[in-house]
Amino acid sequence: MTTIIGVFPLSAEKKAMVSSTFRAVGISGRALVISIETLRNMVTSRKFMLAVLYFAFSLIVDAFTLSNQLILEKNDAFAMFKAQQLIQERLETYWFSTLGLLVILVLSADLVSGEVERDTLHALYGKPITVAEIIIGKFLGTVLAFGSVINVILVSTFYLQATTFGASKNALYNTVDEVLYFIFIAFLVVAGLVSLSLFFSVITSKTLQSALLSFVAVIGGPFIGLLLGLSPKAIEKTNIVYYAIGALKPAFFNLELATYTWKWYTFLIVLICIPLFFLLASTLALKQKEIP
Repeated sequence: MTTIIGVFPLSAEKKAMVSSTFRAVGISGRALVISIETLRNMVTSRKFMLAVLYFAFSLIVDAFTLSNQLILEKNDAFAMFKAQQLIQERLETYWFSTLGLLVILVLSADLVSGEVERDTLHALYGKPITVAEIIIGKFLGTVLAFGSVINVILVSTFYLQATTFGASKNALYNTVDEVLYFIFIAFLVVAGLVSLSLFFSVITSKTLQSALLSFVAVIGGPFIGLLLGLSPKAIEKTNIVYYAIGALKPAFFNLELATYTWKWYTFLIVLICIPLFFLLASTLALKQKEIP
């Protein structure tokens, strides 16, 4: 940790405080090194560039559509409504649609199984690194890679839509808290998906198997629910996007915290617990895993 923090121009007291903070949340210097290396490998891969193009395509389409759209009414209320409406639509129908989920799951599928296939996991085991540090490092690097791309596009989409429909500077300033909350929720969804894929990457030894199992777990839920005779409302709850939209709705239209209900807290708790559960499961599974 000292080596990593040392590159920043901080006083000795602040460096010690930063190091203590990271250790308090279970993030050691070795985990940060792994996360940085994972992030670097991810963003420099051709597969990730294709993922960036996929997520960015929605922004290109929106920009083209708006440039050719006749807008008769322009005011703050209508602009914010249209911007928030588009964010919800994009979350449900594009960024975290079936194909969007597949992109994230497949590219996260080799986090550990890929190391096994390349016979490089032994090198990590030969260093003074704990299993938890390997899991946390790979998780953080991957979440940061996908979360950053999706949230840059999310913010661009929001403000493009809002300004096109005539939002004033004051209205845009007043929605900064909402946009930050949108970013937080998007990161939670990405964290949930990556942690799930990471878990299957640990329990399998083949990247293809990991990708298939992750995809079946996320997309196959509704089909399994149908076979079990569950109601449409119950089946809907098997999709992580359901909880993301539920957590986002109270933030639309600048609702006050007092209007948030227990149901909103439930959605948020579920989104937070999903990655925590799969990170713990991945750590325990990797400890028991026999590396061929």
